[in-house]
Amino acid sequence: MDGREWAIKILKPQAAERLHATVAAIEEMLRFAKPLARTHVARRMLREMKATCKQLRQEMDLRTELKNIQAIRAKID
Repeated sequence: MDGREWAIKILKPQAAERLHATVAAIEEMLRFAKPLARTHVARRMLREMKATCKQLRQEMDLRTELKNIQAIRAKID
């Protein structure tokens, strides 16, 4: 194997729409929960949930995928 393997990401439009809606709903719940987070554990959970939502949005962004592919291609060539 020479490191030139392909990984294909397919996002069905309906799945992407549902995931966007779900992430938006989670983020809205986090905004409401933020004032209630009085303990270190609760604040950490909110931070981790927010980071998870951010990561999900990045995974759905095909422009990010294009940048990653271009960076990898540049390293290989």
